[in-house]
Amino acid sequence: MAFQIGPHIAQRLRLSMTGEMWHGSAIAELLPHFTATQARQHPIAGAHSVWELVLHMTAWADIVAQRLDGDTQGYPAPDVDWPPVPAAATAQAWARAKTRLFAAYETLAARVESLPEERFAKTVDGQDYTTAVMLDGVVEHAAYHGGQMAMLWRALST
Repeated sequence: MAFQIGPHIAQRLRLSMTGEMWHGSAIAELLPHFTATQARQHPIAGAHSVWELVLHMTAWADIVAQRLDGDTQGYPAPDVDWPPVPAAATAQAWARAKTRLFAAYETLAARVESLPEERFAKTVDGQDYTTAVMLDGVVEHAAYHGGQMAMLWRALST
């Protein structure tokens, strides 16, 4: 059987959240370190909080899924790109944010698995890059923000 990009990218999306990564911890390994209170903190001046990162990653998984469905929106508004953290830093709200992140990535991975192979070489509607480039970007986005989360944990732990 020939290599298929859809299942490959879907696996990479899932691994970025829950799997063993070659470069460091997956998101599921990082997030349990943070309580709701810690997730809201900004221990590094000028950096986003872990909670902000979780909401931002969720937003982009959703945006990419919408683009797969033909949505031609441009760059999202600031409150869509970086949704606000709830005013109440409850454990329940934090748990919902984390659950929503993992669900958004799983939904996207399942959607990617169902795409026809020729779709990956096509330009995304309203953009100047291909579907494969966009989806690789989501994987890279998770790795980037996972690294930030690891640094935030170190800053909180010192």
